[in-house]
Amino acid sequence: MTYVTATQLESLISAAQMAELTADSGSVVDAVVLTEVCSDASEEADGLLFPRNAVPVTNAKALTIVKIHVKRLAKAILFSRRGLLERYETVSSDASESRKFLSKCTLPSTTVPASTVIDTLSDGQVGSEAVVFYSPEVDGDVYIDDVES
Repeated sequence: MTYVTATQLESLISAAQMAELTADSGSVVDAVVLTEVCSDASEEADGLLFPRNAVPVTNAKALTIVKIHVKRLAKAILFSRRGLLERYETVSSDASESRKFLSKCTLPSTTVPASTVIDTLSDGQVGSEAVVFYSPEVDGDVYIDDVES
């Protein structure tokens, strides 16, 4: 399943820059390359999510989270195709943060409410087993274990 479309990715980058990143001619966007990049980013996200989550992700709340990160991965893939990723530190760091997030998160479709988790832990465990993150873009909690590493 592809989480981001070529159209969504094109909205993040100017048409001229997108043409330079996708086509050898540098003048017209190569739709085939763009579709492959979207697919590659989605597959990478599934690979990062798989140990903790069912893939492909289908839960609406979880998709909202995943799509944000897949767009960041796809953008990095586009820039790396032309050897430009090192020049665009923000793109590179965004992709790294997304990879870290996706590899450690448990999405809403596979979690229990925070109150249930806290109720099941003893007093000594509360706060030590999981950190709960809330995203204002998503009405739900996302759990990430061992955030420090």
